Amino acid sequence: MSLAEEIENQVEAVEAVSSAEVVVCLQNTSENYTDLDLIWASLFALLTLAYKIWSPHVFDPNWILINVVFAGFCGFATSRWVGLRRLLMSSERVSKAVKRAAYAQFHARGVHQTRERTGILVFVSRYERRIALVPDSGIEPRLSQQLWLGWAEKFGSASSERELLENLKSQMEAFQGPFRRQSPRRDDDIDELSNQMVEAL
Repeated sequence: MSLAEEIENQVEAVEAVSSAEVVVCLQNTSENYTDLDLIWASLFALLTLAYKIWSPHVFDPNWILINVVFAGFCGFATSRWVGLRRLLMSSERVSKAVKRAAYAQFHARGVHQTRERTGILVFVSRYERRIALVPDSGIEPRLSQQLWLGWAEKFGSASSERELLENLKSQMEAFQGPFRRQSPRRDDDIDELSNQMVEAL
């Protein structure tokens, strides 16, 4: 069974026992971090230039500019594709980026448009390895703030993509009991949002 099918089944299980409308959105990254790539590009270029200036070796002056530009390109590529930028990604910046992207998807996917405002977005940002929950105004107060914070602490971040996806599955399982008790499904409840996992660019 694929991840998408497994998550869809978990969404259906949650909604079968509660009035919550769960939407799972998987996004590759919450921000492009180009400024961090440019920092590494500048650092590589400056180090190359410094070496050319103070090295005891003699270099052809016609090649110095080309070498510096090439070093900058290598720094940019290394940061972007090898993941060097992670060294400059502060936890605070990552949290803000994921939260901002999560709220954008919350509105873009219409999670706020359910009849009783019981929608909840489970936002998964792969590059940042973070999970953010965005509950609507009708579902958030039905559960204690301590429970929301506990979920964020337990499932909100991961050290690898494998752990991230395991956290996602565990989070979906954790929803069932509290939602069933605090926001039980009624006979007139209808499925208002798609249960399929959304993959955003």
